[in-house]
This record gives sequence, structure tokens and C-alpha cells, in this order.
Amino acid sequence: MPLGGFGLLSFFYLFLGVRFLFQFVPRRKQIFDNNFTPYDRSMLGQAAFFVLLPVSVGLHELGHAAAIWLMGGKVLDFGFYFFSGFVSYDPRGFSLVQQTLIAFAGTFVNLVLIVIALAVVFLKRPPLRAPWNELLLQFVFISGINALIFYPALDLVLGISGDWSQMYQSGVPWLTAVIVITQVAFIAAGWWGMPAGSRW
Repeated sequence: MPLGGFGLLSFFYLFLGVRFLFQFVPRRKQIFDNNFTPYDRSMLGQAAFFVLLPVSVGLHELGHAAAIWLMGGKVLDFGFYFFSGFVSYDPRGFSLVQQTLIAFAGTFVNLVLIVIALAVVFLKRPPLRAPWNELLLQFVFISGINALIFYPALDLVLGISGDWSQMYQSGVPWLTAVIVITQVAFIAAGWWGMPAGSRW
């Protein structure tokens, strides 16, 4: 089940990511030193997108696969394009609740990663240096926007029958409601946690 245009777009981002790494790696010591500058913040934002986001995408797809295996199913096909991916399985023999949970499993992994990153930033003692905290916070922002706003909107507008279409149209209203409430709660918490000057 190739992703067609999405796969091509992902490889375009991969090309940009490789180009970014050629700029980032030679300057990494300067970026992560104690003199935190606007340039460092910009580079760390790009690092969160080009380095950490693909890791979260891979773990997202692994979340789907793990849910399928835990429910006794078999993964028929798997694709990972760094910025997009897919997992295919035969839904026959799975209840509507199980199918919805499999669709949600990838996003659940994203939410866990967001919570872990926030916990490291705000709870670790002694705290990490400013550049590391900035990298994690940028990842939280980018991953949250991607998983909870961009991907659901793309899924619904383009009708690609992805995770969110399956969750919104699960046939299990109470489970869809729980997922939507979770989605809205995370978005609201992110909005509330943003500095006032950064809001739209």
C-alpha cells in the first residue's frame, strides 16, 4: 500500500533534512553551548522537525503494528518514509472497537512521547540546559500540531481513509467521543501552555 504523493513529499523533506544536517552537525557544539541565541533556537526548531519528527512517525507506525499483534492479528504490509508511513492488516475478525483502537494506537504513541518530553523539560532535576529544553519543546509543538491538527485535517479533506477517518467514523460512538475529547483536551492544553505572544 504505497503512499504515492505522500511518499514523494516525505522523500522531498528527507532531502531537505539531509541538507539541514550538513549545516547542523558542524555547528552542534555552538548550538548546544551555554550561550543560547535566536540562531540556536531556529536550528533546534529545524532539528525537531527533520530529526525528531521522523523518529516519532516511525514509532507511530510501530504503535499500530504493536496493537495489531497484541490483538492476535498479522501485519500484512508496512511502510516508513520518514515523514509518513502506513501499516496494513486484514480487519476481518476484529471488532469495531478493536479496529478503532488499532487506528488510535499510533496517535496514542505520539501523545505518550509528548507527555514524556514535557515531563523531562518541567520535572527533571537538575533541569537540562536551555538548548535541550528548547529542542524538546519544539518537538512537542511540531509533533502535537502534526498528530492532532494537520493529519486529521488532511485525512478528512483529502478522504485518504487514514487513522482519523477510521476513528471519527468508528461505528462505536462512545469510543469516538473519548478520542475526540482526548484530542480537544491536548489541543486546548497546548494552546493554554503557549506564551500569549505566540498565539494566533
